[in-house]
Amino acid sequence: MTAAQKLREEGFAQGMQQGLLKGEQKLLIKLMEWRFGSLLKQDNDAIRACSNRDLIEAASRAILEGKSKDEVLAQLR
Repeated sequence: MTAAQKLREEGFAQGMQQGLLKGEQKLLIKLMEWRFGSLLKQDNDAIRACSNRDLIEAASRAILEGKSKDEVLAQLR
């Protein structure tokens, strides 16, 4: 494998990871809107600013556990 091919593959993998993260952020926003109604801009911004997939997963799990909106958002910190 050439250096160019390796860089291309690494770039592709990184792009896929970023795409998955954005999808998870969008899903969390949608779940929160379904559960709590319209979100404040600051709530959307907090979700989009979170780049840790484990924290996003914890927040999604908190929704399923019936936690409040503030408790769900606290999972992102």
